[in-house]
Amino acid sequence: MKTASQQRGMSMLSVLTIILVGSFFLTCGVKLVPLYMDAWTVDKAIKSGVESGAYKNLSGGEIKSKLTSKFDMNRVESIKVSEIKVKRLKGGKMEIDASYEKRVPLIQNIDVVVKFDYLKYEFASGASE
Repeated sequence: MKTASQQRGMSMLSVLTIILVGSFFLTCGVKLVPLYMDAWTVDKAIKSGVESGAYKNLSGGEIKSKLTSKFDMNRVESIKVSEIKVKRLKGGKMEIDASYEKRVPLIQNIDVVVKFDYLKYEFASGASE
């Protein structure tokens, strides 16, 4: 029989702890990564229209129509276009507010709430008030 100083390797408890911690982080990743990818897609879809000037002379309904086609094409499921607020501001500006929060069940009765409140865009509208 080998002495304690000659034995190598991890104990069963160490292996189980590593598996438990790893599976927790894997579960978190599987549940949360799609939410962040949807938010990134929403940000990219709105920002590209604002920066290119594609929304400049459009009404709120027309902007939402364009966003609907972009969201459908990219399979955005975390937010609906009907939840996005488009309003005209003073000074010939428009604001698109796509801020939202999503609640996802993580493990049994533990939920994770993820807030995306940075999805606000303001741009100059070509239409006169």
